[in-house]
Amino acid sequence: MQNRRDLAKRETRAALVDAAIEIARAEGLGALTADAVADRAGVSRRTFFNYFPTTDAVLAVPSLDFLARAISDFEARPWDEPVPAAAAEALLHDADPGELARLADVVNLCRGDEGALRVERDVWGSAEERIAEALASRLPDGAEPLRVRVQASMIAAAGRAAVQAWADEIEGVDPHRLPSGAVDRLRALLLQAMGYLADGFHDGR
Repeated sequence: MQNRRDLAKRETRAALVDAAIEIARAEGLGALTADAVADRAGVSRRTFFNYFPTTDAVLAVPSLDFLARAISDFEARPWDEPVPAAAAEALLHDADPGELARLADVVNLCRGDEGALRVERDVWGSAEERIAEALASRLPDGAEPLRVRVQASMIAAAGRAAVQAWADEIEGVDPHRLPSGAVDRLRALLLQAMGYLADGFHDGR
């Protein structure tokens, strides 16, 4: 159970993220400064830096939260479930439509900005470590470490590619309301991407 202080921290963090997204959407990433974000969120500049080291780091939060939830769910999936299917389902299990809409919004906002893209790539890259740990627990004892690391990297890359493809499809829609069927479409893309991993590197012919 969260205490009042923890709840206040979560609310401040969420307010800073929302403020950053609103500024980026309305004025572009060039307008994203610590002062602007703090002002819109109603906090001090010092408070901003208590939560984030850079303005780009604010925009990484939707991907960070999405992956943290997904990896926790992946760790809890049945051990006899095929890994690609478990990974695809974990990425969407208990995902809030609002969280998904914000994730797609940020993916599209970050396009073309190398700094923002680098932070977002780092989030997915850092997830590989936990994915590898979860994979290792599902494999027989003595599984080759290199195999586990390669598979973890492939799962992360396939998940990111599916999310980006989905964001492409819904670009320009109301960021506060996903269109009907959007979540099902993301699930289909995730399953398709993970299916490519299950198929291996065949050319599809």
